[in-house]
Amino acid sequence: GPELKVPADPAPINIISGETLQLNCSAEGNPDPLYNWTLPSNKGHHTEKTLTVESVDFQDGGQYVCTVSNKVSTVSVRFNVTVQSEFSHGQFLKLITFLGSEPQCFFCITTAGNIYL
Repeated sequence: GPELKVPADPAPINIISGETLQLNCSAEGNPDPLYNWTLPSNKGHHTEKTLTVESVDFQDGGQYVCTVSNKVSTVSVRFNVTVQSEFSHGQFLKLITFLGSEPQCFFCITTAGNIYL
């Protein structure tokens, strides 16, 4: 049957919203294997070795299953994809903490005459 050239159980994938997602499901076999992708968003029908999703969004997160088959047998690869916003929760908290240490004064004139923008 088809012999995968990639791990059958790859590590989870984290990607930032707006980036391009590429998943590779390459295999060898005789006869040549056919590829079929199942997407979490159920978008379209994909039959290529490498799946490309341009400008990922939160709805593109989830499990992608690549099924590789020929007359002999079928194997599959499951990719777990998490789409994150540009700021992860941790980064966002760091940013808030950083801002919190600065004077929160926009166009304020202090008694000393200093202007904080």
